[in-house]
Amino acid sequence: MSQFTFNGVEVACIKLLAKRFENDQSIWDASEKWEEIGLSKENFSQVLSVLESSDVIENVQHDSETRFSWFKITPTAVQLSRYFEEEERKRKEPKDVYENLLFTLKRHPIGGWAFVVVGAITFVAFMIHTIASAIKDIKVIFQ
Repeated sequence: MSQFTFNGVEVACIKLLAKRFENDQSIWDASEKWEEIGLSKENFSQVLSVLESSDVIENVQHDSETRFSWFKITPTAVQLSRYFEEEERKRKEPKDVYENLLFTLKRHPIGGWAFVVVGAITFVAFMIHTIASAIKDIKVIFQ
């Protein structure tokens, strides 16, 4: 869903803005504290510029003293927040053994080939042992 890449501060801010939007508080103004949306005086301008370009906020107003003195939170904040939560849930979900094995083999092709070769040698040795045991048992039966 997300065609943008957000850093941790931006994601946290989007989540807080989404909560405000869902609580029917879609307007933010400078009389409120930056900390309420996860920002500080040092980073608010950069973060909100990114969010504005990503359509998370709109109708931004600036005054002579403060950039981003007023803005409207859009439904995009809610959609992105849900997307981030789903991604976090997927990351925490345990993968099955087969998926982990395939992922590891793709990341380490030399180790993957070594794994395949050792597995094949083990299988061949097992088959030789099984066939030899069966032949020995057949000889004992017919003696």
